[in-house]
Amino acid sequence: MSKTSDAVKKLFDADPLGFAAYETAYFDRPIEFQFVRSALELPLNDLRACLEMVEYTAGADYRASSIGWKPTEKIQEMGDKDMMYLLVRQADADSRILGFMSFMFTFDEPPAVEREVVYMYEIHLLHLLRGRGLGSQLINFLEVAASRCSVTKTMLTVFAANEGARRLYEKRGYVKDSCSPEDRKMRKRVIKADYVIMSKELA
Repeated sequence: MSKTSDAVKKLFDADPLGFAAYETAYFDRPIEFQFVRSALELPLNDLRACLEMVEYTAGADYRASSIGWKPTEKIQEMGDKDMMYLLVRQADADSRILGFMSFMFTFDEPPAVEREVVYMYEIHLLHLLRGRGLGSQLINFLEVAASRCSVTKTMLTVFAANEGARRLYEKRGYVKDSCSPEDRKMRKRVIKADYVIMSKELA
């Protein structure tokens, strides 16, 4: 594994954000967290479970967009060797995945292609975990991991129709990135971009 993934693993193990405090009956069942340094270390059953969660929580948005729902292409993206995962599991013998965040250290879009960024590809939680600040805590981890690795920009993509998620990101300081697609002005109508690329400059 890379030095970057090793650094993120050390950060996770040190738990500066207090994930351990969530590993109680704070929800209706105890949970536990697992950091996976590469999708290559993620068992196929877990990768498929994550794919199913994406479809369950965001499948309607994908199908309603120009992107469409393409599970074969999606699982290839999710299985990239550089993709890191932070899994939220049910803390019992079943160890079912209840949520996850996937992210990658990569490079910015043109013209800033030499600038390293951390891109959050997915963040999904089942309903039973929502409304307790856990999603924000996962994003906190992403941003702290970026800073620890001397990366000063984080990015993500959100569907334009998902206004709730977009407002959450805006409250956290994310803004529409310069590389985000613009609405297309046709002769008699405007075709609105159905997704927004957002970014945040870290101090």
